[in-house]
This record gives sequence, C-alpha cells and structure tokens, in this order.
Amino acid sequence: MHHIDLSTITLTAGAHWDRDEGLCVMEAVAWWANEKHSDHPRCVDPLIAEYARHLNDKMLGDVRQRLVPYIPRLVGTANDGIRPKVRAYICADRAVRTFAPISLRARGWATEAETLEALTPVVDRKTALLARETIQAISHVRHWPTSVMDAAAYAVTYAARCGIGVTGRTSPTLTAAYAACTAVCAAADDTRVWDHALRLLDDLIVGRRRRRRRAVGEESSSE
Repeated sequence: MHHIDLSTITLTAGAHWDRDEGLCVMEAVAWWANEKHSDHPRCVDPLIAEYARHLNDKMLGDVRQRLVPYIPRLVGTANDGIRPKVRAYICADRAVRTFAPISLRARGWATEAETLEALTPVVDRKTALLARETIQAISHVRHWPTSVMDAAAYAVTYAARCGIGVTGRTSPTLTAAYAACTAVCAAADDTRVWDHALRLLDDLIVGRRRRRRRAVGEESSSE
C-alpha cells in the first residue's frame, strides 16, 4: 500500500507554495513519487507534464478530480524510452482530428468537421504538414472560430518541427502539448470533450494512439 491515499486528494488550479496551500495534479505526482514539492516533477515526461498542468488548470471542480487516478500512472514516464516527437504527433493528431471537429460541429459546420476527421492520422512530419495545409486551405471558406483552428494549426506546425534540428527558445514538443490543451478548451462547450482530453492523456502515457478506425496507410502503432 502506498503512503498516500488517492481518495484524500482534492486537486485545485494553479501552482502552490506547499501542500498545505493545495495541490495541482503535477504537484500530487511529485508527492506520490517522493520528490520535493513542485509542479515540474522529474519523473514525468516534459510533454505529458505540460499537457497535464494546463488540463488541470482548465478543468473545474469534479471534472478536475478525474485526473486523480492518473497520479501514479504518470510516474516514470520521463524515462520510458518513448521519443518526444511521437507524443507531439499524438497531440497534433488529436487537436486536428478530434478537438477541432467537436468545436466546428457544435457551430453547425459538419462538413468542415468531417474534412478534418477524414485526414490521414498525424504520425510524422509529412502528415503533420498535410494537416496544416488542409487547415489553411479550408480556413478561407468560412470565418473559423479562431481559437480552435489556431490551436490545431500550432499543434501540427510545431509537431512537424520535432526532430529536424529546429532551434529556438520555444520547444516544439511542449508547444504541441500546449496547443492540444488549447484546442480542448476551445471545444469545451461540449462537455464530452473532457472524455476525449483524458483519452489523449491515456495515449500520451503509453505512447500510441487509441485505435479508432483503420485509414488508408494508417500504422497500427506509432513510429
């Protein structure tokens, strides 16, 4: 039995000076892993931590508590051998083919939503660039909801930069994770989006996409 009872943990938004002040999900992970109090625990993959921190802050009340079971599962992801770009592509794929369509469909734009859903899964630089081109091409047709489409475009753009020697102050992988969470929030008018947001967290932990349907050329596992 672990020294921490998960049922006693109540997650709150933001970072905290200490546990007496409160806990976000990443601070709870640090506690679980016997690390010093921090919302950047060393035991968690940086991309996953970025996504989880933003998700924690955007969720409200009981919805945020759905992150509690993930606390022990996040421990050890920092050294699990899964390449950062694999997780970045997962974020980009979900931003474009799940979260953006949810937002568009809520506005009655089913045709555009279906166009994005039908894209080849984002699994590498080529498919990331294809997704970006599609977003750009059809954005001229309507006045798109800026937040979700910008988030989807950023996610695929920065995922495409992973592993090609791009330098700068902004990490492509972390930006892809942040953009995915921004896309989640933009689609939050549909409360079912939180189910999808947690499924993305599941997929980031194991490093592969949840198989939904076989598309032409779709790989059964991430590269």
